[in-house]
Amino acid sequence: MSAFLFGMGAVLGLAIVVGIVLFVRWVQAQPADAAGLFPGWFAVVDVETTALDPERGALLSIGAVVPATGDRYYGECFVRAGALVEPEALAVNGATSERLVDMSLRSEAALVSDFAYWMRKRGIRLIGGKNPSFDQGHLKAAWARANMPGRYPLTHRTVDLHSLAWAWALRNRPEVLNADGIKSDELYVMMGMEPEPKPHNALVGALVELDAFRFLIYGRTAADEIIPRGKEGV
Repeated sequence: MSAFLFGMGAVLGLAIVVGIVLFVRWVQAQPADAAGLFPGWFAVVDVETTALDPERGALLSIGAVVPATGDRYYGECFVRAGALVEPEALAVNGATSERLVDMSLRSEAALVSDFAYWMRKRGIRLIGGKNPSFDQGHLKAAWARANMPGRYPLTHRTVDLHSLAWAWALRNRPEVLNADGIKSDELYVMMGMEPEPKPHNALVGALVELDAFRFLIYGRTAADEIIPRGKEGV
């Protein structure tokens, strides 16, 4: 009798293990939003600016995508008077002198206010990206210049795509590592992705970065095939 019970216990234990393995494989085959990998309060954000220095430079555009829902945001603004404009920055984002002073666009303050509303409406508190400290720095500086009421809506912490990619490369592609870090195009190419289209666009940048997050966390890309296309804008 005891041998029978022991045998039944072994079979039951094996069935549980097999069930767990199959469940894990099923989860891995699901979209990240279905597997719950990306929380609803996380967004991938990219900004285009006139300069590296957030205090002296100015925002040109903001792009964002919420992985859990597919909601997207894109907004542009004209450049405030007196802002630092670096030719190197314009070479990256393709902004012309006419674009910088296009008064048909909203002001930087209005753009930041609109983006803050978009984030609060969705409960966004944490952002990530290729160089999120850069994006966060420019958003915070624009927030301060606009004298926005209340607290800055995002936590000071960020999710750094470069750090995830560095850890992945350390294990899989150590030959690409150097003391200067991994450049954006090199980061995408080493994962089998196309480089980010040029000139850079903030929303396209956010989507490409999300695709890279997908690869590093989930082992596959093609974000538009995996992430539902959600609401764009407000």
